[in-house]
Amino acid sequence: MSDLPPSAPWLERIAPRARHAWRGRWQTGTVEPWRLLYDHELVICEQGDCRVTIADTLPERIGPLRRDDQGRPVWHAVSGRDAELLAALPHSGTTYDLRAGTFIIIPPAIAHLTRVTRGPTRRACIHFDWLAQGRLTAPICAVPPEQPDAALINRAPAWVPRGVIHGPIRLPHAVEGLIDTFFHRWSTRRVDERLAARGTLLELLVRLLAEADEAQAHAAGELAHAIKDLLDRHLADPRSLPTLLAGLERSYEHCCRLFAATYGVPPLRYLTAARLEQAKHLLAQPELSISAIARTIGYADAAYFSRVFKAHVGCSPAAFRRPAPGSRRAVGP
Repeated sequence: MSDLPPSAPWLERIAPRARHAWRGRWQTGTVEPWRLLYDHELVICEQGDCRVTIADTLPERIGPLRRDDQGRPVWHAVSGRDAELLAALPHSGTTYDLRAGTFIIIPPAIAHLTRVTRGPTRRACIHFDWLAQGRLTAPICAVPPEQPDAALINRAPAWVPRGVIHGPIRLPHAVEGLIDTFFHRWSTRRVDERLAARGTLLELLVRLLAEADEAQAHAAGELAHAIKDLLDRHLADPRSLPTLLAGLERSYEHCCRLFAATYGVPPLRYLTAARLEQAKHLLAQPELSISAIARTIGYADAAYFSRVFKAHVGCSPAAFRRPAPGSRRAVGP
């Protein structure tokens, strides 16, 4: 399952800042109970499998299993009988499988629960803001029935995609190196290293979120250029456009949509315009008949060619060939 948003142009505007970060291992059955974050959390699964449930509605019996000496809820990972009780709680919501080689970004103020389905699991967790804003002293999360303090929640700017972002890691070696670099810089607690970690976090987010979109855009651009090259080389081919494009092994509709999105004009209109421009140049050669010109640019029927020419140029090919005395006919741009 992949819920990656289009990357451009919003990724060009982010300037992320990490707030909390850790890397650790959890055993099968371990549950992190329902909680609501104060910021965004990037979770990268490096080993094992987890399941993250985003609640649409919180179950009535939800709540911290126990409290500490000061009466504060204990929200850290639990196991054993406590984990079984948490997992048994009824809920409705969306479930994300966080397998090795995938990641998820959970936004603030959304109730979610995490359970290790195949351990041991190794995860890298980074709490961050998309922009360096708000307080750094806010807590990590609140556990129902307590709610996070609205004044301390660091929400995303309006131009960041809403909701959960989930998908595969497409450059695992590059991402692994960035994670290592980030945690090395983060663990030193030196100001310069913490600031350098911001640059690493930016690159990490870009690698996770932009790569799929860029690869797709690159492939789309290559296909659009292939369509254009095919049309340019087959002006004289009388076959229909769907037949011409069939060799690209893409649906005709997909080719038309992609070409129009890239060049701003449907492929049939492009082909017609290219043929008519060629016809204008050929009409300047009086030894060529209109029928021969029609065949040269892919029209087997001279009468049909004449109708198409008049509809686009405003006069018939014969009239175009006979300019007014003393004038010169422009046949090109």
